[in-house]
Amino acid sequence: DYASSANARDFLARLLTSDTANRLTAEEALNHPWIASAETAPHMPIGGSVVKSLETFVKANRFQQAVLEAMTHVLTDFQVEEIEASFKAMDADGNGKISLLNSPILCENLLPTLMKPRLIAS
Repeated sequence: DYASSANARDFLARLLTSDTANRLTAEEALNHPWIASAETAPHMPIGGSVVKSLETFVKANRFQQAVLEAMTHVLTDFQVEEIEASFKAMDADGNGKISLLNSPILCENLLPTLMKPRLIAS
């Protein structure tokens, strides 16, 4: 529902405001329309992948968080899906990390480029 979605975005934006004068107080947050309507919202289970993503985000350093936040504002859903598919293809052992030596795609495409002799301008 668009109204609750807009309320959720407003709630989060106002909580995440860096200027403390404009940030919601605890009382204002509890009285926000999105929180007030929470009793009527359907209870939906959160998938394990969502929880894992949130845990990973919390553990990321501030720079990584800023990059991820920026990406959410500039990339389309399709672009995010393409990036995710590319990452999964490079994550050969499925541990959520890309390793140069464990990724056949990186080894096939990147290593030959890195191993090429380079001309050095004199």
